[in-house]
Amino acid sequence: MSDFIRNLLIGEAQPDPYVWAAVLLAHAMIGVSLMATIGALFGVWLRDGWAGVSVVASLYAAWEILQGAAGAPAHDCALDWAVVVLGAVLALSLWERRAVGAVGAVVSIFAICLAGLRRRVR
Repeated sequence: MSDFIRNLLIGEAQPDPYVWAAVLLAHAMIGVSLMATIGALFGVWLRDGWAGVSVVASLYAAWEILQGAAGAPAHDCALDWAVVVLGAVLALSLWERRAVGAVGAVVSIFAICLAGLRRRVR
């Protein structure tokens, strides 16, 4: 169990392109899931959806700071945080039926994914 917790806290940029892309997309879904959970529990979306995105961004920043303190590379923490926030923006945009925001979030996640894959596939 302690190995699991240590591996969870010390993030790493996976060298395998498939695994890296899967982890990137999983971070986006963490943002979607956190946004849905916060919205369901506290009804933040009913008042101000961007407050929900701010809560997700703040909570996940705290998690990434903890990972950084445990030894995870700062660039990896920043990338994970950014993709989680994009996932939260995607959830909010879909909830509010704002196609431009949803497409923007998906295109941003896809662009980050392509950049990371290019770096890993030679």
